[in-house]
Amino acid sequence: MTSEAERLPTELRLLHGAMALDGGSLSLHAVDQDEARVELFLDWAIQSQREGTTQFYANDRLVPRGSPEEARWLSLLRGAVPEPRNARPASEDGSSFSPGVILADDAAAYWNAIEQGPASALAHLATRFVTLISSPAYQEGRTPVPPQAPQNRVRSLVTEGKRMEAIKAYRDAHPDIGIVAASSAVKALGAEMEQAMRRSKIVTRIPIEELWTDDGALPATRLRTLDRVAIRDLLRRGPVRFVVADVGHDLRWIPPAERFDFWKRDGELHLAMTVEVHLDDLPDGMAYLASEWTVAGDEAPILLLEVYH
Repeated sequence: MTSEAERLPTELRLLHGAMALDGGSLSLHAVDQDEARVELFLDWAIQSQREGTTQFYANDRLVPRGSPEEARWLSLLRGAVPEPRNARPASEDGSSFSPGVILADDAAAYWNAIEQGPASALAHLATRFVTLISSPAYQEGRTPVPPQAPQNRVRSLVTEGKRMEAIKAYRDAHPDIGIVAASSAVKALGAEMEQAMRRSKIVTRIPIEELWTDDGALPATRLRTLDRVAIRDLLRRGPVRFVVADVGHDLRWIPPAERFDFWKRDGELHLAMTVEVHLDDLPDGMAYLASEWTVAGDEAPILLLEVYH
């Protein structure tokens, strides 16, 4: 397999270039030995310098710091030949900007190079590329975090409760969508995310303070602690729902049709009346503490079995 470094040009001819007034970002447009276009860009904006995330890109692709590929590009830039297209002669009076305009040193040096002609300006930019990329300030930086995809951006804003910002981000990503449609889409996304969060909810501690299903939290109230006699009595009276709470897992609801089998094969064997029970005396070293819960408007009691390992 051919590496990126092996696919690099063998020579560069510089056609156009520029230095941005954002702190000194650089761009160079060139062609290689086969006349294929080459676009080089160095993000040297003030904000990127402050955050230590300045970055060199070749043909819109990030070039890793300190890599062999980076070294090859620097070598190509050192040997690049300026061949400006639509070249303009240097100004006759030797000045292209008004007296009294104060420029930073890097910008002033660039303007001075421009005064010597387009070839001189391109050579200056190539040298500036090499100097900045080779500098400790660049080499000790870090790779910038890629911007979030539009959908990820909308999700982040919905999670943060920033609904209006989420609608704006959605419309930015979908310019043809009106505000009403965008609002509906964000609302639907929020409902979908909430549903997913409910489905993925896990028990984080015992005893638990609420019960939930895939549809969300239940309006349930803990009534009393249960022993074997009380559970058998509830089973005789009518339908009950068993649910198991184990730290690190979602609530495990036992299908009503399996309640008797579950009780005989699992629940009754592991039931304890206190957390001070010797777990080694129970099968699998695990104990259940049972409690009865009731849900408003539902006659079937819920029997919660909380796991202690």
